[in-house]
Amino acid sequence: MKRTNNFDREGHGQHRKGRRTTQTINGTVYPADWNEAGDVTALDLVTGDDQVLRIRNSEKFFDYQEVTIQAHGIIEEQHRAGKSIFIKRFQVMPA
Repeated sequence: MKRTNNFDREGHGQHRKGRRTTQTINGTVYPADWNEAGDVTALDLVTGDDQVLRIRNSEKFFDYQEVTIQAHGIIEEQHRAGKSIFIKRFQVMPA
């Protein structure tokens, strides 16, 4: 059996690629990480059943913090990093 070696952001070897699916999900955008100055640097999308997905293209969603959206994108599940989403398109859901 041939094994491939992929590297995550920290450079640690991974022997399996993450599972990727394209889905449409509803969730609320929340801050997930901050720099030393207190500026938000990353966002999570939290679904109604408390599933947390890191938004990989967070920079496009800083104006939507604490807003519920319907997001369509690529969801990737990594063994150590959990789930993340690259949002291709979205719409704001009514309050």
